[in-house]
Amino acid sequence: MSTSTTSGSRQAARSVTALAAALADGELTSEALIDDCVRAIEACDHEINAVISLDADAAREAARSADRRRAEGHSLGLLDGLPFGVKDNIDVEGFVTSGGLGPRDDASPARKDAPVVACLRTAGAIPLAKLNLHEAALGASNHNAHHGHCYNPLQPGFSPGGSSGGSAAAVAGGYVPFALGTDTMGSLRIPAAYCGVIGYKASFGRIGTGGTLVVSRRLDHVGPVVASLEDLPPLLTVLETYDSTDPWSRDYPEWADESAAGAALRLSFPSELDSVGVEPMIQEAFYALVEVLRGAGHTLVPVELTDLDLGAFRRAGLLVCEADMLSTSRLWFEGHPGAVSAELSALLDWVRGKSALDLARADNLLDSGARALAELLNNVDAYLSPTAPQRPFAMTDPVPAGQADLTSLANMAGTPALSVPLPVPAGGLPAGLQLVGRRGGDRRLLKIARRVVEDSGGRALNHSVQPNPV
Repeated sequence: MSTSTTSGSRQAARSVTALAAALADGELTSEALIDDCVRAIEACDHEINAVISLDADAAREAARSADRRRAEGHSLGLLDGLPFGVKDNIDVEGFVTSGGLGPRDDASPARKDAPVVACLRTAGAIPLAKLNLHEAALGASNHNAHHGHCYNPLQPGFSPGGSSGGSAAAVAGGYVPFALGTDTMGSLRIPAAYCGVIGYKASFGRIGTGGTLVVSRRLDHVGPVVASLEDLPPLLTVLETYDSTDPWSRDYPEWADESAAGAALRLSFPSELDSVGVEPMIQEAFYALVEVLRGAGHTLVPVELTDLDLGAFRRAGLLVCEADMLSTSRLWFEGHPGAVSAELSALLDWVRGKSALDLARADNLLDSGARALAELLNNVDAYLSPTAPQRPFAMTDPVPAGQADLTSLANMAGTPALSVPLPVPAGGLPAGLQLVGRRGGDRRLLKIARRVVEDSGGRALNHSVQPNPV
């Protein structure tokens, strides 16, 4: 595979804020931007397979409307006229929501947008494509028996991570400047780490999950994938809106964040990573960054993971996910057997054999995971770790069991978390640096992330995203 996914001529490879400035200055039109995105998809997606469905005509019509508003001085704001992609377990009016599953006889286009999509559309953003995912959003490799595997745009035949692999691949591949995904135990942050981009999971309930296929009512989050940290604040301003269709949606008061403005930070980090199977190169890169931050004047507090059974927490989360999914989507699965792969059928059959007591024990383990993360965050501004224990792997290789061991605690605790690229040796496949903050302190965590990047000399965003680096 030979792609030019990061070509300098590809407009969507630019940041959201850079594209908004180009539109405002008349350097670019929204219609031309849509055309550029469509050309990128047509040129490369036969190899990457990030896109499940595309409506270029509707997107061009919306772009022309945005261009007229801008010419008349009535722009809807920074996002007006910018295209985006949507993971195909989130409803977009006019698109069939596949959930990464196979075809159904009764499938029909969504009659309305999920609230997160509606908020973006109200701000003038344009949904262009529905994006590939691991089947039913239950997996972290983006193998898909129905729509074909989605591949990492940085390396032929390698995983982009999952389950939001199509969202990360679409941004890394320059198809769209940002995309929506979902994160249940790391499903947004892991693909971001594998594809060298940024994935953000807000505090639980801060971004509504209405209009999405349920994996776990307790663990599910919706969030954006972007190429630049500066793109997150304007997107979150639009996305963080109370969602009346989500019973867990909450309005959070924002914490004051004086410590992120200029004073030295207190950051905790795992003192040893062998116990969670982190590959040596990621360990080396992570601890090098810790020392850079220490040298910049921040206090780095080592914490122990060895007493935590992260695998047990992850397995409990998987049981809860399978039970929730079966409960909410049983008729979909059982009424359309061709829509479900043998692998997913086996998972659902396994959970059918579990008792209410098994589920209660699993739920209690999730509480233990939440308490464990609270200890890691005790008396610090944020917790740092690698995002995933490994870098991207070949799709033909066995899927690593512990992919979500470092990310799932943030879902159990409902805390904000994001993955930014971790600096790795030149020419290497990307790895992720995860930052986790306190629940409700989303804006504070973004400012801490910016401090970490700036005070490490930009090293935490210094991975050169190039096609086929190895």
